[in-house]
Amino acid sequence: MEASSLKSNAQNRLLSELQKFYVLTSSMGWTLVYQDRNIESASDFTVAH
Repeated sequence: MEASSLKSNAQNRLLSELQKFYVLTSSMGWTLVYQDRNIESASDFTVAH
């Protein structure tokens, strides 16, 4: 159970950090690519399983 919680927390942290990268790259006019996809909005992030 604890390992499952740890994995979930890590995935949530990853998404949070990627959203910060999106804001930064977007403000500079750059395109963020994550898992071979162009990220068009912060809601485009998903964690691969």
